[in-house]
Amino acid sequence: MLAESLEQSYITYEQMGYGAHLNEIPKTVNERYPVYISTQPIWTNVLPFAQHTGGITFPDQMYIARDQPYFPDPNAPIDWLRSQLGAHELYHTIQWTYISNPIGTWLTSEELRWWMEATAEWAQPHVYDQDGQYPKFSDYLLSNPHLSMVQRSLSEGTRAYGSFIFATFLEEQIANGNHVVIQQTWERYGTNPNAGMLTAIENVLVQNYNTSFRDAFPEFARLNYFMNQGTYDFVPPNGVYTDTRNLGSLQNNWPLWRIFREKLAPDIRDHPNDTAAVPVEGPINEPANLFPIQAEATAIDHLGVTYIEFRTSNLNLQPGASADLELTITIPERAGLVSLHRPRVSVISIQDFDGVPHPGNQFIQPQTNGADLEYTTIIQNFQRNNRVVVIVSNFLPVANFDGMDVHYRAAINIH
Repeated sequence: MLAESLEQSYITYEQMGYGAHLNEIPKTVNERYPVYISTQPIWTNVLPFAQHTGGITFPDQMYIARDQPYFPDPNAPIDWLRSQLGAHELYHTIQWTYISNPIGTWLTSEELRWWMEATAEWAQPHVYDQDGQYPKFSDYLLSNPHLSMVQRSLSEGTRAYGSFIFATFLEEQIANGNHVVIQQTWERYGTNPNAGMLTAIENVLVQNYNTSFRDAFPEFARLNYFMNQGTYDFVPPNGVYTDTRNLGSLQNNWPLWRIFREKLAPDIRDHPNDTAAVPVEGPINEPANLFPIQAEATAIDHLGVTYIEFRTSNLNLQPGASADLELTITIPERAGLVSLHRPRVSVISIQDFDGVPHPGNQFIQPQTNGADLEYTTIIQNFQRNNRVVVIVSNFLPVANFDGMDVHYRAAINIH
């Protein structure tokens, strides 16, 4: 099964345009790329310690554990894991060909480690389009959106695997379904590795797609908030298997968003028509007479997001009354940031959560108030909406493990 997977992966990646880099993969004197089958844990010729993993790939050799149970379902057929590993690990061999000083750079570059795992996971369904299990780490990313999408690639590596969804976003939303956008990020990185992987992605967005991280990332955050019809709508043409213990469980006509939601917590998974796919602050659903409300939201890391949700079902207005929602979002001690590094704050008024098309981001421009940044807006006739969500995206260009503080104040003006 593993040999078949590696062969199929090689053919697929060649068809996707990686042929030249497949030819650059280091080989032995016998013109072979070594693949070692190991017991668990894996001992390699490269590292002085064992690896507790299903597979590990270096520039010139690959190791696969023959007895590694499938994660997160140890009862799943072992051959299903083999097919996934072949596609995932062979994509790693391609990635290494773009990297000068591969091992040293991997050890020192958080961005590189993140994008290697994110795009190797993204590559799997391009080889096996009926694989409905590759989003299995989605919840590790989406359940803590305030944490950096990029950081912690070693200590919390499952978040990097879960970042496949950002690669899918680039492919489906930015490049209109063209997988070449991911190859372009690797090509750009290979031409200037010292600039870093995030810079390579930014250059591709700006030069090839007339957008940028500052525009694309809040859109990514918006789609992950809804994650229902009108977001990731591509339907795999041959259906997908979502239950690895029952390979007769083919799900036809499932779009990507449904496949992604399947891997989230049950209270989120099962309610796509009225529940966000990410945690929200609150939701704040109070009678009008309990406003104003002031609070501090969850702090946000670099390339992290926080969502603050205001609902209307408990406003308890008098008949004929209207209510305006007055919002102020304060980012303390950040007034000195240059414009490109300031967080972006958008407000979305939602009348019907599963209504298509979904309303877009409405960005608020900040004002400085002493040392603080303030974003203020008024949602008129708040009561006509089902809810309003505020999305705050952090673009600070430095590792920000302590987080960027976010305060908010919400007042109701009844008339």
